Amino acid sequence: MSIRLTTREQDLFSLLLEVASRSAPGAVLRVAGGWVRDKLLGGESSDIDISPDSMTGEAFARLVKAHLDAEGIRASDVTVIKANPAQSKHLATAMLRVKGLAVDFVQLRSEGYSARSRIPDAVRPGTAEEDASRRDLTINALFYNLNEDRVEDFVGGLADLEHRVARTPIDPYQTFMDDPLRVLRTVRFAAQLGLSLDPGLAAAARRPEVHRALLDKVSRERIWNELAWKHEVRSVKPGALSGADPVHAAALLGELGLTDLLLTVGPEELKRLGLTSELDRFDMDQETPHHTRNLWDHTLLVLEHLVRDRGGADAKERTVAALSALLHDIGKRYPGVWGTHEAGHRTYHRHEQISQILARVILEKLSAPSDVVARVSKIAAGHGRPRALIEGASDKAVRRFLGDLGDDWRLVVDLARADALAKAAEPREVTRDRYRALERRIRKELDLMGGTSPKRPVSGHDLKDIGVPPGPRMGELLRVLDEHLLENPAMTREEALALARAVMTADEK
Repeated sequence: MSIRLTTREQDLFSLLLEVASRSAPGAVLRVAGGWVRDKLLGGESSDIDISPDSMTGEAFARLVKAHLDAEGIRASDVTVIKANPAQSKHLATAMLRVKGLAVDFVQLRSEGYSARSRIPDAVRPGTAEEDASRRDLTINALFYNLNEDRVEDFVGGLADLEHRVARTPIDPYQTFMDDPLRVLRTVRFAAQLGLSLDPGLAAAARRPEVHRALLDKVSRERIWNELAWKHEVRSVKPGALSGADPVHAAALLGELGLTDLLLTVGPEELKRLGLTSELDRFDMDQETPHHTRNLWDHTLLVLEHLVRDRGGADAKERTVAALSALLHDIGKRYPGVWGTHEAGHRTYHRHEQISQILARVILEKLSAPSDVVARVSKIAAGHGRPRALIEGASDKAVRRFLGDLGDDWRLVVDLARADALAKAAEPREVTRDRYRALERRIRKELDLMGGTSPKRPVSGHDLKDIGVPPGPRMGELLRVLDEHLLENPAMTREEALALARAVMTADEK
């Protein structure tokens, strides 16, 4: 495994070494972290972090800027992000764009933690060995020494990278108790890079003390960032569920016991919702002939089919799809929806509605954006509707489905198909054919209506002109028109006004 530098990287590193030689003799410059890992894997990275060993990152960045100015080379001004432990910025970071590359400068450091917080309470400049030891995973603790043109490995990261293993530089239990967010970072990197978990790491991550520390020490916003996405200075960083392999990420969350920790609702919250029974485990047996897998294994297979069918999209849309799959059947965990079929197996009537309620609470606890909360909970409530449309429904029912789901209709259909494929109740191609036919029917209605809802041929002004007063009466009349539009989306303006007059006349009688 070796690093091949691009021409721009060679030019940048030569410049930095020249500055160090002139203005900071004896300084050793290293590239730290993700850039080294990604280059060793044969990829490219724009995430260049330069760590000088004998001064602050800001001080060295200003030396670079002064050199560039003296040489007449254009570069951005030095931007300094002050230390902000709450945002995991434990030392000031300086940023400078030079040679067409964005570079961060931050000093090597050592950290110490208290039992109360994941934020280090003792941060000081450190050696490269100390800096490597305080990192989350060995594969993220590698350095590229510019002075010697070689990779430095103080914690066994090269071997772990070669064998695709997630391992911590020091004892994993201590690593996770110091900062429990590292458990979720491990899941994200493992899914992104196709890593297996070191057995000792996995055992530590499953410990109840680590789970309690994750809830006690880590803000919900930080948990959301690791699961979904995070807005950074220059880009949006995908989370575990919006990255390259959300199925692997979800499987790891289950393996480490994090689904029953994060994707759940506690007893007190259930009582406030008027729900009287505690939730069963995510890996509960479904006790029905329609499912040969437990609930969690079925959910993972639904996610796998959904991801395979949907392909790309940005981090937000991938997150919405993944969470919709993970939470669509969560209502089945509530014993209040359990019933017994005459054949003796379990039924789950109304589980879609309970899934909607639970999904909303779970996502709000994770500090998900309000539009994501609304979309995922609505999708959970509607995921069974495409099946009902396939089994026989009027055109009006199809139009109502489109009006209720809006632009998310396609995701709901994809989710319903994934759900059907995960049951394996019929040959897969038969299932796919049935859903292709539904999509053709839906697109026909979309063409007819010009969108997901038929357009009203009249406005409130038109109704006012025929004597309808503004306010609740007009709103009620518009709802009546909308209902009739589901029967007759081609309704003309004259027909709509005639209907409005008829309704008004009937009301007066």
